[in-house]
Amino acid sequence: MGVWNPDVIFNLINPEREYDTCTGHASTYGRRCRRRVAAASMADARSFLRKLATENPITASKSPDFEAAAKLTLCYQHKDQVYALVNEWRACIQLYAASTAGGSTNDRGASNQQEKEKKQAGRGEKAEADGSQARRKAEDRREEQQRAKQSAEQKEQEKVKAEQEHEKKTARQQQNSRQRAEEREAAEKQEWADAWSKYCRGWMSLETDKTKITPSKIPWPVKSGSWQDVSESSVRSFFRKAVPVYLADHQGDEMYRTICDENKRWHTDKIMSRFGPDILKGPYGDALNMIAKLMVQLRVEAKMGRKR
Repeated sequence: MGVWNPDVIFNLINPEREYDTCTGHASTYGRRCRRRVAAASMADARSFLRKLATENPITASKSPDFEAAAKLTLCYQHKDQVYALVNEWRACIQLYAASTAGGSTNDRGASNQQEKEKKQAGRGEKAEADGSQARRKAEDRREEQQRAKQSAEQKEQEKVKAEQEHEKKTARQQQNSRQRAEEREAAEKQEWADAWSKYCRGWMSLETDKTKITPSKIPWPVKSGSWQDVSESSVRSFFRKAVPVYLADHQGDEMYRTICDENKRWHTDKIMSRFGPDILKGPYGDALNMIAKLMVQLRVEAKMGRKR
């Protein structure tokens, strides 16, 4: 009779699901159970049945391995259906045996067997194709996830790089700003130093000049040295910023001595003695009187600032 195919005869693969499921009957739903059985159990069941497939079908159905194989194909919920399943399988195998017995019946059985095997092979090919498609989809998902991960990492790197560049730019701007401020401060100090030097040279020239001295040559105590820029605030700024002694260790004493000398220089009596009594009545009078009064005030302030 030859080898018979237990997968086809007993429908081990559920036709509705096209994969192995429990061979028991789900009475609640009126159909075969769709619960999967452990792959190892199904493999053991097939191993038993394939060994029996080399024997006569009727003889094989009476073997203890036949019942053991049937039990292995049932899920935990339908283990109590083993005897009913064995009887069902025996009926199937008897029909198979009858269909393969003699002549045209044998031909029809062979044809049916081939058809079943063809369908079984088709289901196997479909399952393999579905598996390949599922693997491709899984691979596509992994590639997409990898691309998304790489994109996120690249964006994060670009963000970090942008932040670092921004920090560097900010640091450079702050450094440049400090440098410009220092340069402006140094330039301003130099301007005040130059103004003081010009002021001192002007008075030295007046004091050594034996010719007639005119008011237009007065070195005014302002940054520009011009009479038009004279005001209380500009004169105060001049003696606060231009006098170099404010950098000395004993700046209080030095400043006091300097202001005392300047106070004497700008005293109205001294000015009239040097430029004539009418100097205070001319266009310079208001400026000279204001400077004389301010120098008295600056002298008081300098005295208070001396170190005891």
